[in-house]
Amino acid sequence: MSWEKWITQRRNELLANSSDAEKAAFALLQKLGYDVVRQYPIQTGKRTYFADLYIPSLRCIVEIDGGYHYTKQQRKKDTNRSQGMWRLGLHVLRLSNHDARSATAIKAKLRLLQR
Repeated sequence: MSWEKWITQRRNELLANSSDAEKAAFALLQKLGYDVVRQYPIQTGKRTYFADLYIPSLRCIVEIDGGYHYTKQQRKKDTNRSQGMWRLGLHVLRLSNHDARSATAIKAKLRLLQR
C-alpha cells in the first residue's frame, strides 16, 4: 500500500471513530470562527501522528484527552508526541473531554496561546 493511501485510509478510520468530545471541540472552534482540520497527519521524524484537530491560522494542534491519557504510560507517550510537534514549530493544546465541550475553557486556552 502506498504511503498516501495509508494516510487517507487511517485518517478516514479515525474520522469514523471520533469521540463525542472531539466532535464538540471541532464544532465550538468553528463557531468561534476558526478553520479547523480534523485528524490532521503530522510527520515528526520517523513517526506519523494524526492530530485530533489542527488550526492552521494559529499553527496549533488541539488534542482531546480522554481518561486513558492520564495513565503514567500514556502521559509519557503524549509528552513525546507533543515535543515532536513543538520541534516542528506547532503549538499543542491539550483539552480534557470535559473542557472540549466548554467554549469558555477553549477560549481561555487559546488566549494563553495568543499572548
